This record gives sequence, C-alpha cells and structure tokens, in this order.
Amino acid sequence: MTTAPAVTVLMTVYNGLPYLDAAIRSVLAQTTADFELLVINDGSTDESLATIRAHTDPRIRLIDQQPNRGIRATLNRGLAESRGRYVAIMDQDDVAAPERLALQVAHLEANPGVGLCGGDVELFGERTGPSWVRYFDPADLRVALLFENPICHPSVMLRRDTLAAHGLEYPDFPYAEEYALWVRLSRVASLANLRARVLRYRTHPSQISRRKSELQCRSADAVVRGQLAHLGLDASGRDIIVHRLLSGVFNPLPDFSRLLHAWTARLLAANARTGVYPEADFTRQVRDRTAAAHDLHRARLAALSLPRRLVWQYRVWRDYRRAGAAPSP
Repeated sequence: MTTAPAVTVLMTVYNGLPYLDAAIRSVLAQTTADFELLVINDGSTDESLATIRAHTDPRIRLIDQQPNRGIRATLNRGLAESRGRYVAIMDQDDVAAPERLALQVAHLEANPGVGLCGGDVELFGERTGPSWVRYFDPADLRVALLFENPICHPSVMLRRDTLAAHGLEYPDFPYAEEYALWVRLSRVASLANLRARVLRYRTHPSQISRRKSELQCRSADAVVRGQLAHLGLDASGRDIIVHRLLSGVFNPLPDFSRLLHAWTARLLAANARTGVYPEADFTRQVRDRTAAAHDLHRARLAALSLPRRLVWQYRVWRDYRRAGAAPSP
C-alpha cells in the first residue's frame, strides 16, 4: 500500500481458531475499502498463522511476533505500527458489521473533539440478548467511567494523532488495560458510542474476561480507585465494595440501603467540592444508578430461596468485614 489508509484495523491474534477466519472476512467485507488490516500473530501455537496467510488480500499486513508477548504489549505494538489516521480495534473472535468502519469514520470526521468512537454490539454465541452498551452521549460516558467500563473494546475506533499528542497507550492494568486507557483519554478528548450496532460480539467459555475474571476485577477496582482519588476520595476496601453496587453488581449487604445512601452522599459532596464532572449530569447518573441498584437487589433477593439468600448475604458481609475500613494500598 503506497499511501496511508484512512483506517488501520488492528487485530491481535493468539490461538484464534476456530473463529479467526470469520473475523478476518468480516473486516475484508467492509463497505469502505480505505483501510489496512494489521494482524499481529502473538506467538500462536495453533494454525492461526496459516489461517491468516491463506488470505491474500493486499490490504492485510501481517506481523508474526515470536515469542508470545501478551495482549498489552501486542496492542501497544499495533498502535505504534498503525499507518491510518484512525485505529479500529477488532478481536479475533468477533464479526464486524459491514458498515462499521464507514459509520465510525463519518462520526470522527464530523466531530473533531471526539478521540474515541465505539458503538452498540449484538451478543451471539453461548449467550445472546441485549448488550451492556447503554451510554452514548459523551457527557454520560465520562461519568459512567467512574463506575464501569461503558465501552466495548473491540467496537472502538481511536483517533491516532490524539493518542500520539498525549503519549497515550494501553497502561499496565492486567485485563483492564483498555478501561484505564479510556479514563486517561477522557481527560483530553470526548468519547462517544454510536447507537448503531457496529459489531457482533461472540460469547464463549474461553474468553479472557471469563478465564481471568478475578484479576480483571482487581485491575478494574484499581482504575476506579484512581478516579475516586481524582474526586478527592481516598477509598477503602469497604468503599470499593459499596461502590460496585452502582455498577450493577449484586452484593446483598445486610445494611445495603444505609451503606449505599452514605456512599452516594460522599460521591455527590466530593463532586460538588471538586467540580470534576458537570453537577447535573453527575447527580442524575448517580441517582439513576442508585435506583437501579435497589431494583436489582429487590428482584434478585425475592427470587432466591431463604437458604441461598442467607449464604449470599453471609459471604458478602464476610468479604466486607475483611476488607477493612482503612484505604487499600
């Protein structure tokens, strides 16, 4: 390719069979042709490399990386090797909608202050149903980052010059590196999600988010703790457990309502004091999340048998007591 493409589609691959071929084909079938598909094979031990090489489309650029370096290092190498104005992340097991790249390029071209454009996704495979993507407005997304990762990583398109101008890459938060990057990027640019479904997101038992869920949760807690510190809150382990309630986690603490009320009061007071988030947007989302947490816990507790309910409540209360009231290191 003699001239730089508009988009580099970055696909990192490690033992991508049996879904890799479908993922590659979905990129090659895009309604726009102005892209390169940068595939980095990260030391696969299956037939992934042969599968990639079987595609002869000149838009594919293959880097065979040996030995395996891991997802964070490989993503960062991909950012460094990208040639496009924009970088679209694509996972080895998903399927891109045909118009994905065209829609995201159009949005970024029309909104120069947006540094990241994600989109809605359709779940398929082992689990189907509505996606977790529910925030689309940049102001809502910025607040939502305090509670969860509201952006589906393989749905995003990034503005490469914004990353370069601020020295941004995937930081060292194992299996939550994208969440940490979104937070850092949100401080220098707006983030957006398209309401259009840009990706079919495959669910299966070997996904990293399921195999490494405990480590991923610890890393996500660290990302949240950093944002709370930005608000002037030195969060303890117990604070984090209560804060998780606002992200949709089912943690049936016996004193649930009082603890949640006290924590949200601290959040609102901290934001009023620091002005980190627009007050109206922040207050509305905190109140909406509080109401959703109460609704979730009422429904889930009502559906549990008494023995299971008591076991749940005991385990959560035990973890809460063990967490301690002092700020975590």
